[in-house]
Amino acid sequence: MNHFNENQPLLVEPNMINHLNNKLKICHINKNYFYYLVFNIICFVFFILTLAIILLFKYKKKNNNENYIEKMNIKRKYILTKISELEKIKKTKLKTKLKNTLITNLPSWDSDIQLLNKNKLN
Repeated sequence: MNHFNENQPLLVEPNMINHLNNKLKICHINKNYFYYLVFNIICFVFFILTLAIILLFKYKKKNNNENYIEKMNIKRKYILTKISELEKIKKTKLKTKLKNTLITNLPSWDSDIQLLNKNKLN
């Protein structure tokens, strides 16, 4: 690594150059160690934050599922009550209709004369 010409004057002794080169190598190693340490810490913090965010979303989603099930139960109860009310209404209409109809549930075959008489009486 030392490229010295014997004809050129040296401003620094060769031992000092070797010493500075060794110090620079040590500084380079320390700098790389520091950079790797900082990089690893940042990656670790990023990993922990990502993991925490994922777990938080899963927890909230679980709560949303419970709320969703509760809302679906409320909707189901509402629909069932409306269906039961409609069935009651249909039963009452059917009872009133049965009272007003013939036993056989056949349609009435009124002649034209009977219809005219009904209209005159009303």
